[in-house]
Amino acid sequence: MFNVCCSLVAMETALLFILMLLCNFVSTEDLSASLAPGGNFNVSWFFGETTPNSEIVFTISARTEGWVGLGFSPNGAMTGADLIVAWIDSESTSHIVDMHATGNQLPLVDSSQDVSLVSASEVNGVTSVTFKRKINTCDDEDAVIMTSTTRLIYAFGDTDPTNNVLSSLNYHGATNRGVKSVYLLDTASKIPDDSLPDDLQYFDLTVTNYHVPATDTTYYCAFHDPPELETKHHILSIEPLITEGNEALVHHMLLYACWGVTRNI
Repeated sequence: MFNVCCSLVAMETALLFILMLLCNFVSTEDLSASLAPGGNFNVSWFFGETTPNSEIVFTISARTEGWVGLGFSPNGAMTGADLIVAWIDSESTSHIVDMHATGNQLPLVDSSQDVSLVSASEVNGVTSVTFKRKINTCDDEDAVIMTSTTRLIYAFGDTDPTNNVLSSLNYHGATNRGVKSVYLLDTASKIPDDSLPDDLQYFDLTVTNYHVPATDTTYYCAFHDPPELETKHHILSIEPLITEGNEALVHHMLLYACWGVTRNI
């Protein structure tokens, strides 16, 4: 019997027998996360090594023709967050600013600009910006990207900053912002499909027609019976199945193997 417990509203995945699949839709081939419902703000990233001097490259895409912002927060709030804000002005010139927040107010420009713009585009109402920075910039106003959970905060505005200077007039409002916990430096490797045996068996554990309550955090648990097998088998791979459009609602999943227990929870 398998017991699946889910925490809804954000996303990571820990799995059977202390085997962890650090997800948020993360694999070494495709490191990415949907931060806002409906795909309104997405981020992807890649890195070669996890040494402090190594670089990590981010691409953010948001459904806006205004400014976009991505931040690394110590606790999911604005205060103490390391922020990167970017936009493309009316003359198609790209801008990116390394900033930090001291509270729930207009962030301050860092004295040292430790982020480099790689590319930017504005197509069909979607602004996409690619930038890079070091894992550890050695700047007190920047966050060190760790191998543990990182709380990404995001925001975007409907218009570009006036005279290319971000001001309180560019406030994102109550809906164009959010937070999500991710593993940025995930080094978990996915088993290549061509290395799996030909007689591999698959089965899905799914939950259908569950209405997520409008609360900050909800935990949902369910029992599932695995297929009956006559001989010993090994689990080689586990990965999340999330309905498209619901990515931003799932924080983590825990999968347990249980023996001799009742289904009462």
